[in-house]
Amino acid sequence: MGGCVSSDNVKNSALWAAYGDALGFISEFVKNSEVLERHVGVGRVVRPLSWRRRVGGRFGPEIALPAGCYSDDTQLRLATSRAIQGDGSFDVEAFAKVELPVWLSYALGAGKGSRAAASALGRTEVTWSTNFFSSGNSRYVDGGGNGAAMRVQPHVWASSSKRDAHELLADVCRNAVVTHGHPRGILGAVFHALSLRLVMLRGEHLDVPALREVIDWLPSVVGIFKADAALGEVWLDMWEHATGASFEREIRRCVEEVVADWEILARLVKAGVSDSYREAVLSLRGTDATVRGSGAKTALLAGYLAWQYRDDPQGGMVEAANCFGSDTDTIATMAGALWGAVCGTPPPSEVMDWSYISAEADRLASIARGEVALTFAYPDLLRWSPPKAQIDAVGTAAGRTVLAGLGEARFLGESAVSADAHGEAEYRWLGLSFGQTVLVRHRTVLLELGAGMLPRAGVKMISRQKDLNVPGEQRALFGEPHLGHGGEKGQNPRAGARLREERISGRRVSIDEAFNRVVGSNFDPELIGRFVLELSAGDEGIEQAVAFVAIVAKARRVRIRSPS
Repeated sequence: MGGCVSSDNVKNSALWAAYGDALGFISEFVKNSEVLERHVGVGRVVRPLSWRRRVGGRFGPEIALPAGCYSDDTQLRLATSRAIQGDGSFDVEAFAKVELPVWLSYALGAGKGSRAAASALGRTEVTWSTNFFSSGNSRYVDGGGNGAAMRVQPHVWASSSKRDAHELLADVCRNAVVTHGHPRGILGAVFHALSLRLVMLRGEHLDVPALREVIDWLPSVVGIFKADAALGEVWLDMWEHATGASFEREIRRCVEEVVADWEILARLVKAGVSDSYREAVLSLRGTDATVRGSGAKTALLAGYLAWQYRDDPQGGMVEAANCFGSDTDTIATMAGALWGAVCGTPPPSEVMDWSYISAEADRLASIARGEVALTFAYPDLLRWSPPKAQIDAVGTAAGRTVLAGLGEARFLGESAVSADAHGEAEYRWLGLSFGQTVLVRHRTVLLELGAGMLPRAGVKMISRQKDLNVPGEQRALFGEPHLGHGGEKGQNPRAGARLREERISGRRVSIDEAFNRVVGSNFDPELIGRFVLELSAGDEGIEQAVAFVAIVAKARRVRIRSPS
């Protein structure tokens, strides 16, 4: 890693992760080989294949999915990747307020918790650090699944070996808490990120004792939260108020659970049955619906599988995909990221959007090496508001088809599948201008989208972008390259970040930025008033100011109840 980060290793890690997702997606939720054969025509998954899946709930239509089609695991990994800017910083606000609400319009195979979290983020008054939703059977503070762990690899791919691990994990934690509020979900993300970082640093897979080294790092999560302004001053207070529990104590309890699971795996190795992956899954209750999707268990099983099949990643993929009753796609995708980082070869079959996944991997590797890299051009967050209904995420602008927040697109093929009995909506495949393919549900007659729902345009490009292996069509939605961590020779390594802060100071702040600064000032009244006036002067000023006051008041009430 560091100055020697290999684009090939990052690219292979990304491609094997997508490959594992595509393979395991086919057998997800399948109980046995007989059901699989009835469903897709084969009793054992050994390679990506075309198949059909029901979308939109129990009464939705069946859609033909092409061989290599991936699920929400890879979709959200790509969303995380786009939100990592050219200077290596993670734009958590764009990820939370643009990527996730728009993702609902094209999500494939997503869990209820992730959907509920993404839906709540569409509300103006909710920020990435205050998404304490409660919807039906889903509560934010119960979100301990693997939906965060499966998407955090880009933080590692973009990170230099010289970067402090706590700094990397702070980004991982910010990413995780956008959707997951239970320590199991957060620790699963941290566990997997640390595992991938160590694999890339050492150039070899982690054996069972090395996995224990990773576990020993997990208690440091508490210190990472307390050291971060938004996590420590806002999120932590709200979490402890919502749960009535001590975050530090709950982290300690969940670490003890991970240690207990690790000890089970260690006993299997000692007993000489370490070659049985399914035995490990059953021993950790990985087919039990109540814990199957646990973030921590999934990260541990993925690490164990990667080590077990360290010399045969394709065999490991097949084993994971055919371990019926387990979380086949997520374990395979996380193990795939570990395999790809050191195996030296791409997966044996192409997956959908191979070129785009490769280009994003190249960009992240460039960031890790401190080279010039591109930044995705999201909409202006002061003018942005997500579509009121998922069906309206696809629309038109200046006569062109667009996906809100992500830019121009084109429908692929002529076939469309009706999404309702009235013929007012349909499902179609959509090709985004930067290279990703998504299945969307949209109105038969598209509505015009406002300018505030489109990515920023007209950003000047500089010539060094031609050195990056990014397709020309992808560059259209990426802004001016930033200097990476190293910068130009002789320049301060944080110059890129400082320039970005100067640009922020030259415009109106967003709700999220204003909120974090107010909390950092211990709710300074003058600062609150200044931000209220500033926000009220912009587009949708009343809504912006009201939303800002609401979240400040909520955070203040929590602080008063928990003065410590």
